[in-house]
Amino acid sequence: MNKNIVFAVVMIGVSSLASCGKNKVACDGSTRTYTADIKSIIDASCVSCHANYSTYSGVKASVSNGTFESEVISKQTMPQGSKLSDADLTKIKCWLEQGAPEN
Repeated sequence: MNKNIVFAVVMIGVSSLASCGKNKVACDGSTRTYTADIKSIIDASCVSCHANYSTYSGVKASVSNGTFESEVISKQTMPQGSKLSDADLTKIKCWLEQGAPEN
């Protein structure tokens, strides 16, 4: 069998396994702000483990260095022990795409 075909099949399998159980998150076009939409999600799902997320500046620091989007949206490994709803993931994705505005 052609090596390129084998490689392609292996890569498709790896991609499928890597995304198994994780939702593809896309912004629905809605405008979101931290104060109006995101703070309540953070307070309910993050602050108990991440005390620094109790303020906008604490969350924004993780947004700025990329860890927030990586863990919450891409890997969906946070919050540990539970899962954010699809609606909450969409709100966060839109907020991040809009530059994570506070108000």
